[in-house]
Amino acid sequence: MLHKIKDRIKKIDALSGLQLFQISRFAGLSLVGIFLARSHYSKAEIAQYETILWLSSFATFFWLNSIVQVFLSHFEKQDENEKRSFAFRFAFSVQILSISAAFLLWLITQNIYAALFLLFQTPASLNEYILFVNLERKKLINYVIFNFVTYLLIGFYVYFLKSDINEVAAIMVLIAFAKWCYGIYILSRFASPSLRLIEPALWKSSAYLAVGFIFSGSAEYIDGWLVKHYFESSVFTEFRFGSRELPLFAILSATLSNASIPLLSNNLKEGLAKLKTDSLIYMHFMFPLAIVIVLSAPVIFSVVYGKAYIVSGKVFSLMILLLIPRLVFPQAVYHALNLQKILVRISLTELLVNIAASFALMQLFGWQGIVAGTVIAFAFEKVILAIYLRQQHAIYPSDYLDIKWWAIYSAALAAAVAFQYMVF
Repeated sequence: MLHKIKDRIKKIDALSGLQLFQISRFAGLSLVGIFLARSHYSKAEIAQYETILWLSSFATFFWLNSIVQVFLSHFEKQDENEKRSFAFRFAFSVQILSISAAFLLWLITQNIYAALFLLFQTPASLNEYILFVNLERKKLINYVIFNFVTYLLIGFYVYFLKSDINEVAAIMVLIAFAKWCYGIYILSRFASPSLRLIEPALWKSSAYLAVGFIFSGSAEYIDGWLVKHYFESSVFTEFRFGSRELPLFAILSATLSNASIPLLSNNLKEGLAKLKTDSLIYMHFMFPLAIVIVLSAPVIFSVVYGKAYIVSGKVFSLMILLLIPRLVFPQAVYHALNLQKILVRISLTELLVNIAASFALMQLFGWQGIVAGTVIAFAFEKVILAIYLRQQHAIYPSDYLDIKWWAIYSAALAAAVAFQYMVF
């Protein structure tokens, strides 16, 4: 048995290792949440822990994601002698931005734990990508294991030692510092010291992408702000536990979308046909799994987190509805046709729809309506993307989507969500 596990690990490449890291991060965060929910902490105390994660991510997600995208897209274009200094310049730039963001976060919120966590965790977010571009498969897998074990240790600590929630926050900062120190080690192996920041042209590209990320990725943080502003602190814990999208679906769909871009760029007709075929394969796997998860989510949350979090399971099921628009891939065609400016404009429209829909539905259904508004906005974006391709480029949804199977599966998933809302 152990021999088979070792053989499977050896077959994991760098890309799979990077995907495993993202999955391990979600699994670790969920595990800590379970331990917290099953411990002596109140929902208000758990909200303090979740606020640290939320604030640090809110202050960095747009510029960090944009810098990572630019780093990944330009690393292989460098000469072999330049790659080491190129990696260091990006790490140095992220560190400078992290110091600035952490200071501003502390000034605004006076939350020292969130500021320190941001200070160390954000630069450490480059660790897995530096290992990935250098094809350090073994080190990346070890880092995946280390990352998951740290979350496991936090979970054991909060469950068995019954510590104060501020002690948990301090441990989070210490672990972030440990990852930051490992990042220094990685740079010593795969980068050459340089006190220069990244080039102005790359800053410009990063800024443009950051605007796009603000428009397309801020729904989670707008939702969180609405919950924190209009509801008591204990509700924020229920919201955070339930509003996390299953990463397996997000990662697999994003991988398919990104992998389709080169073929679409080289041969649009052939690329569209392959995208249609591949997306159908994903539907046959992901939709049935999603339906099973939806029907069992409230029970799972009740057993795992406790009966006080059944509502989080219902909201988690609502978030799985994002799979319906997620398995439609017009954005891959936009990238292949170099229509990024249109993507940014449509993302802005999605953001406005999300704010309006979330606020309106909040009045009718409470904080669960906020999550429903996000699902509506994401679906709205895909509709607009598809309409534009049809009207301006004569590319129909049927060219890249098996509409019959998508409609059947979508109806079944929606029915499953409606059923569990009526039953639980």
